[in-house]
Amino acid sequence: MIEFEVKNLSDRPLRLIDMKADCGCTTTELPDAPIPPGGSVPIGVHFNGRAPLGPISRTITLFTDGLPRTYRLTFEGEIVH
Repeated sequence: MIEFEVKNLSDRPLRLIDMKADCGCTTTELPDAPIPPGGSVPIGVHFNGRAPLGPISRTITLFTDGLPRTYRLTFEGEIVH
C-alpha cells in the first residue's frame, strides 16, 4: 500500500467525493468524513503489481467539493520478479 497525505488548506470542510485510478490494478480508500479546515487525512492506494516488468507510473484522480475540483496523485516504481 502507498499512502498519500491530503491536507485541507481552506477555511471550510473539504469533502472527498471520489477517486478514479488510470488502471484496474490500482484501488483506493476514501475517508467517509469531511476533512476539517487545517486537517489532513491519509489516502490509501493499493497496487496489485500485475504489470509487465519494468518502470511504471500510475495516476489517481481525486474529486472534491472544493476548488480546484480535481487533483492528480501519481506514484512511480519498477516491477521486478
